[in-house]
Amino acid sequence: MILVCAAAIVFLALGYNLATLGHILHSEGEARSRQLLQRVHAAMAPGGTIVIGEFLADEGRRGPAVLEAFAPRVSTVSAWSVGIMALSGPLIALRWLGWNPHLLVDSSYGRTLMVKIVIAAPVLLIGGYNRYWQMPAVAKSSVRSMLIRAVAAECVLLVAVLAWSAILANTPPPH
Repeated sequence: MILVCAAAIVFLALGYNLATLGHILHSEGEARSRQLLQRVHAAMAPGGTIVIGEFLADEGRRGPAVLEAFAPRVSTVSAWSVGIMALSGPLIALRWLGWNPHLLVDSSYGRTLMVKIVIAAPVLLIGGYNRYWQMPAVAKSSVRSMLIRAVAAECVLLVAVLAWSAILANTPPPH
């Protein structure tokens, strides 16, 4: 809470007139949330905007029926995202590495890229399995529980891919 407040105030002090806050209304209690909003408001330039992202699931939006309705939509968005990355990733690698495959091994950028690909490959395999084998049978309770576990594994691996992407972004490409 204190870090969120400090970060918001720093950004606002730098002249930003938009603050985004997430999950503050139900996690910190009314008094702390009110205090945070007052501090952000005081630091904001006139005419600024505070955006609050809150996600509260009500009891009617939980359970198997919601998963059966929601999972295909998420799967479709994920498939499009993978397609975009499958096109853009090699183009970016080609830009930095050219047509020299030895740079994948002989440069720190290439080696870092290879590690990212090795970490990302299981995510693609799990995602493909979920989309083409588990999604058609999501109505079965055993499949639903397997799908939830597989998506959790994907999320853990995606955090590793994201971390390695940050390392890759800070690795100088070969010259």
